[in-house]
Amino acid sequence: MSLLTPQERRVIYFLLTGILVGSAVLVLKKYTPYNIAPELKISSNSAFPRGERKLISYPIPNTPDITKPKPNVATPKPPSKPQGVQRKREIAQPDIERKIVVSPTPRELQSPTDKKEEEEKVVVENDPVVNYINEADKEGLMELPGIGKVLADRIIEYRERHGKFKRLEELKAVNGIGDKTIEKIKSAF
Repeated sequence: MSLLTPQERRVIYFLLTGILVGSAVLVLKKYTPYNIAPELKISSNSAFPRGERKLISYPIPNTPDITKPKPNVATPKPPSKPQGVQRKREIAQPDIERKIVVSPTPRELQSPTDKKEEEEKVVVENDPVVNYINEADKEGLMELPGIGKVLADRIIEYRERHGKFKRLEELKAVNGIGDKTIEKIKSAF
C-alpha cells in the first residue's frame, strides 16, 4: 500500500521537475560565453549606453553622396509618369482580361465537307413516327406499344435536354429503350 495518492504523486513529480529545471538554468547562467570571455559583454560605460541608439552609416565606394544637395545645381523635376516602372496593381495582380485566349470551336475546325454532312444530319427526317414522338405529350407517348409512364417521362426529359429527335434510332439513348421497343413502335405505325 502506498503512502501517497496518485494526485499527490503527480504534485511531487511536478515540484521535482521544477527544481531540476531551475537548477539547470542557474548552472547554465554561470557558464555563459560572457563569463568565459568577458570582452564580449557590453559594459554599461560603453560608447552606446542602453537607452541611447545611434545610426551608423558606412559610405559605399564609388557612389556620390546623395544626402547633401550640391550647390548651384538645379534639382530635376520628377517625371509626371514613372518610366520603366509598373503600377503597383499591375505588379501585384496581373490583368487577367488581357490574357484570355480564344480557341476555335470544334465546328470551326471542321473542313467544309464535314460541315455539310453535319448540316444534313440536323435536318429532321420526314418520318411520321419521329414527328409523333417529338410532338406527343405524356399520354400520347403512353399509347405507343412498350412505353409506360416511366419511359414517357424519360423521353420527355431527353427531349427537353437535347432537343427534338432527328431519327428514330436516337431513342436508344433514352434509358430503357432498346431495339425491341423501337421495332414495336415502328410496327404500330
